[in-house]
Amino acid sequence: MIYADLAPLVFAAIVVLMVPGLLVSWAAGARGWVLAGSAGPVSVSIISVTAILTGFAGLPWGMVVILAVSAVLAAAIFVLRRLLPARLRNHGAPVPAGHGTGHGLLLGYGPRHWAGIILGWFAVGVVFLVLFWRMGQIFGSIDNISQTFDNVFHLNAVRYIVDTGNASSLRVSGFTSSTGMGGFYPAAWHDVASLTQQLTGSTVPAAVNATNVAISALLWPLSCLLLATAVFGKRRMVVVSAAAFAAGFSSFPYLMLDFGVLYPNLLSIALLPASIGLAALALRAARGLVLPTVSAWILGLGSLPGLALAHPSQMLALLAWTYPAILVAAVALFRHWRGRFGTPRAAGVVLVALAAYTAALIVAWKLIRPDEAQSTWQPIQGLAQAFGQALTSAPQGRPIPWLIFALTLAGIWAMLRQRRHLWVLMMFGISCVMFIVVSGYPFGPLRTWFGGVWYNDPFRLAALLPVAALPVAVMGVVWLTDLVHGAVRSRLAEGKAPAFAAWTTGSRATVASAVAGVLVFTGLLGLSQGGTVSASVASAAGSYALTPAARLVDTNEMILLRRVAAEIPADNTVVSSPWTGASMVYAIADRKSLTPHIFSEFGADTSAILNRLNQAGEDPAICDIVRRLKTYYVLDFGTREIHGHVHTMPGLVDMATDPDFTLVDSQGDAKLYKVTACGN
Repeated sequence: MIYADLAPLVFAAIVVLMVPGLLVSWAAGARGWVLAGSAGPVSVSIISVTAILTGFAGLPWGMVVILAVSAVLAAAIFVLRRLLPARLRNHGAPVPAGHGTGHGLLLGYGPRHWAGIILGWFAVGVVFLVLFWRMGQIFGSIDNISQTFDNVFHLNAVRYIVDTGNASSLRVSGFTSSTGMGGFYPAAWHDVASLTQQLTGSTVPAAVNATNVAISALLWPLSCLLLATAVFGKRRMVVVSAAAFAAGFSSFPYLMLDFGVLYPNLLSIALLPASIGLAALALRAARGLVLPTVSAWILGLGSLPGLALAHPSQMLALLAWTYPAILVAAVALFRHWRGRFGTPRAAGVVLVALAAYTAALIVAWKLIRPDEAQSTWQPIQGLAQAFGQALTSAPQGRPIPWLIFALTLAGIWAMLRQRRHLWVLMMFGISCVMFIVVSGYPFGPLRTWFGGVWYNDPFRLAALLPVAALPVAVMGVVWLTDLVHGAVRSRLAEGKAPAFAAWTTGSRATVASAVAGVLVFTGLLGLSQGGTVSASVASAAGSYALTPAARLVDTNEMILLRRVAAEIPADNTVVSSPWTGASMVYAIADRKSLTPHIFSEFGADTSAILNRLNQAGEDPAICDIVRRLKTYYVLDFGTREIHGHVHTMPGLVDMATDPDFTLVDSQGDAKLYKVTACGN
């Protein structure tokens, strides 16, 4: 059964994703939901930065060096905080909303106590199991792979890291080049997956699936909880609704497991809510959690390298989406400085700082993006339809999640009515505008300005929508809960519910509050798992299905790939067409591929093999290359390609009738040949 097989691997992935960050975040002063939510982003920063450093230093890649770096970093931060004056170390820790009010009936107000802790982690545990179950439905089998274009690179990159110990984002793409030197590629996801594989000794596909379960089922919900509690506090309804909604959107995490496949985006988007929450706490735009300003800045800055090295586009999303929080911080700073320095001087300093940040954002937005020639995605609908999809959290034509939509509307109304948390509403508006423009605006400079960071791709913007929609929907739950609570208090004050009054104080109030939290959580989670999530899971499962007609590697091809390791010497390099999926031999069979990526850069020797290998019996120069590269084996997966195109490699045709080749093994139309014209 897939769940029993995956569970130990998922545990290993959780260790990779959480333990380094837990050490450092605890040392930085994080506790509670800040500690849980920041552990993932900080871990990814440690892993991805250490990968670059080990690449330069020539150190072995693995969890030992990661844990060593984490321990040293945690010790340094702990000592640094202790050396700070107490006033500076504890400065800025705000009192959470509702702290000490004593209301326990429905809202879970008051000091943190064991009932609230248990309820919160119960919600996290249930959501983890639900998302794990959904991931299992998508994968189908522990070793199934995404039958999509980008997976050739992603899985082979993980194998490359495991083989070479080269996990640096500055070097990892070198396996696609004949020179072995690649440019920058954000490799944080590949680093995490490689560590999972090293810890478990599993196949690369199984390690990848386990890593994605850990990201989707644990890292993402904890990230959402950090954002929600940073804004609204640790009220039980905040915790249970944020946890439930983390599993209720159709476009994340499911879309990034379906389209592309965009594993780096999966990780970076999962990190984004926590990074926003930490930024808001550092800026004091959010005051829902008790966290000293120094600690917030350490954790906020500490999450940035991981976010950028998971995928730089989400770093830009962070800078843009937190701009309203920057405005809130600027206003607060002006008010603080106005009494000390006078209004003109304070205003001047704040305006200059705000202008500098704005200019830096604009420059970064223009420069940190793919080449404009790659931003070729066209709009897929009209503006009105795009607006409706953004507002309803139902992008790409998926069913509307009516519960989340209704609570989003309630949250919008509550924020406007109460004039609180308006920066969160503005963030939601920014995310909607970006999706609407990229999804529905005609192709041109304006659309590319907004969406070029994401290749003008509506799918990537669709996956980002839940990050900003979730806290708005949580606000809707909070507002409605306050209405119910107010109505109950009013009836109690009027003496109209004497039997119920006994449940509003003492231990009974704790029980009533816990029961109410469980009921609300169960209702929100159950109702959010309807048609919209089921449709997304079914679509993603189609991308992972191993069938005779699978687009990348079909059933026969996979069977052959899983046994060629016993037939091809370990030091040989396999010749194949990456367009047919045959180059997955590297990830699946641990045999190097001459063309490990669809967009590999071919050197002269590689080009000679691909164009003239079938002339080996006539041209000694070809055999010289074969012997030098040890390319004695060819995988022939026919002419069907991942995108339905045709890329002919003249040196690999007519091998069945060519005496220079000998058939070694076959499974249906999938064949393994040996080049016999060049000896052994």
